[in-house]
Amino acid sequence: MIGEKIYKRITQLVDDAKNVVGVSEFGFADKPDLCEGWLSAAVHVVSLLGASVSSYKNNIDRIVSVEKRGHIDKAVISVRAILIRMLQDLDDGLITSIVDRVAAETFDDFIDHAEAYLKEGRKDPAGAICGVAFEDTIRRLCHAHNIEDEGKTCEPLINALITGGVLERRAFNLQHTRHA
Repeated sequence: MIGEKIYKRITQLVDDAKNVVGVSEFGFADKPDLCEGWLSAAVHVVSLLGASVSSYKNNIDRIVSVEKRGHIDKAVISVRAILIRMLQDLDDGLITSIVDRVAAETFDDFIDHAEAYLKEGRKDPAGAICGVAFEDTIRRLCHAHNIEDEGKTCEPLINALITGGVLERRAFNLQHTRHA
């Protein structure tokens, strides 16, 4: 899941859009300055999510560039609809965060380093790197499934993940083979 602050901000923008859009007696946006600020905030928060939301970002950028010229309030309404759909995809786990992608790349790099050490006959540093990567993965799974991990070793965390149906029993056995 993406950072709680980003998710909260998107939800806040969806709610705030109702207060930003207003129409004057002449049919124009009653609060164009608020619309402008709201659109800027929406574009910014979506850009924080990176490439995983590029189709959402492209549509929002297109709407903002086209609708801002004449009907900025319509741009807010359209972007709000996109943010609502994006929140649904986030809730369904269809969008990964940049944090998760960077962590995956870093994990990959660690495993590559460990493999290189192992090929050089340096099993202790290879094992240490793999152990750190393993523990980090267990803790990330705990965070993703709202399992408190602070001050706990891997064994109770793995048991909690097994109990919660996140892992199968064999993951626990793999953790013990690390010490053999």
